[in-house]
Amino acid sequence: MNFKKAALIPFICIACVLSAYAQTASDFVKQANQKQTAKNYEGAMVDYNNAIELDSSFVKAYEGRASLQFVLENYRGAISDYTIAIKLRPNSSTGYCNRGIARIQVKDYRGAIQDFNKAIVFNAKFPEAYFHRGIAELKLINYNGAIRNFNKTIKLYPHYAKAYGFRGLAKIKLGKKRSGCIDLNKALELGYSQASELLIKFCE
Repeated sequence: MNFKKAALIPFICIACVLSAYAQTASDFVKQANQKQTAKNYEGAMVDYNNAIELDSSFVKAYEGRASLQFVLENYRGAISDYTIAIKLRPNSSTGYCNRGIARIQVKDYRGAIQDFNKAIVFNAKFPEAYFHRGIAELKLINYNGAIRNFNKTIKLYPHYAKAYGFRGLAKIKLGKKRSGCIDLNKALELGYSQASELLIKFCE
């Protein structure tokens, strides 16, 4: 046996171990993002967990893991991770908005509205926050409140197809069929394909 080569083996192995441990929380999150994009969800979860184990105050790790939990339809897990992220970065409009969207999924519509309100406090020109607050209002059968939010969404982003679609639906629920159908046609024109089903149901 070549003793020189044999002597090198432990040192090579030690170098590999040290290299693995040298990864930072940021490295793990970057890897997790890539794996999540590639739909390797199990691998992504492992990397997010490793990042948090290395740095329990790393906001991006919690935000990333929350987004993965959402994809996996573990909405309560997503809410939990977004809550930690918000505690670490309390002025994050995106954090509040994302937690609000997760809360809609578990039918906590009032809690969602509170989150969207906070998101708007930190960013008054955040169309997603207005849109999803409108969705929560729609779920609570507050059609006028929903329309106000969809109006604001469209004002901020005139090509937001879904906002036209859901505003149209809210108007129809209020008995404003003509105006609602105009909105549904606009939504379809802008690429919201599901508007066609609503047009057939309410406008033909």
